[in-house]
Amino acid sequence: MKVFISGSKSMNKAGRDWSLPESVRAKLDTIMSEEDEVLIGDCWGADARVQEYLNVAKYKKVTVYSSGSHPKMRSNVGQWEEKHFSPNGRTPYVFRIEKDFHMAEDCDYGVAIWDGNSKGTFINMLCLCALKKPCKLYLLQEDRWGDVDSLEDLRGLAGPEGKIT
Repeated sequence: MKVFISGSKSMNKAGRDWSLPESVRAKLDTIMSEEDEVLIGDCWGADARVQEYLNVAKYKKVTVYSSGSHPKMRSNVGQWEEKHFSPNGRTPYVFRIEKDFHMAEDCDYGVAIWDGNSKGTFINMLCLCALKKPCKLYLLQEDRWGDVDSLEDLRGLAGPEGKIT
């Protein structure tokens, strides 16, 4: 199985201990014990924290995805296989979404580590739903897991009037 792991960049803010919560580490341990292939981006925040954890565990079944006008990774701490995507979009935000959509297409299921605000992580869950792929969601602020399998599951997360808070 291939798992697309995404999460909030806010896990990079200074002044906070952003080590991965125990239940997220346990989920990563399960992924490794089942020998699933991990698809992850090269961003700071959750991507970097997960990469660090997988690298310490010496896990090899990882592919790091990157997009941009140059093929330099922002983060590939384990020197894993890389997939680069040339942007079709006009802004860095749009071509990051394109790269994330490739990961959603390539995976069998997703794991999202979400702060409740990250639009990118929300869009990743939306893409997984559109592709009818299940997603395990870890809500950082609530320290709990949930399932996102449909647009209805996302509706309750979007906040008032369907907007991300």
